[in-house]
Amino acid sequence: MNIYKIYDNGGETVDRYTILLGHHNFGCAGASLAVSDDPAHPTHGFSQWGEATDGEHLGKEIKFEDLPKNVQEHITERLKEEETSEEAK
Repeated sequence: MNIYKIYDNGGETVDRYTILLGHHNFGCAGASLAVSDDPAHPTHGFSQWGEATDGEHLGKEIKFEDLPKNVQEHITERLKEEETSEEAK
């Protein structure tokens, strides 16, 4: 899946970053990945697939390059896993 947009809510919630995937139609929920600052941490990390509706309620729109390096690497790995999973079906 391709990244459509990335939002940062500034740490207001554990799922600080929301990555919208594919194309999102206005007002409709679409595939997303929500992650924390340290998504791979075994006790306080957060990384979950879900659905989200595009908009300011998710925070400030940012670029992939603006994410911390560990978050970039985690997202890249999760997208590869999902791609592999889809190919196996």
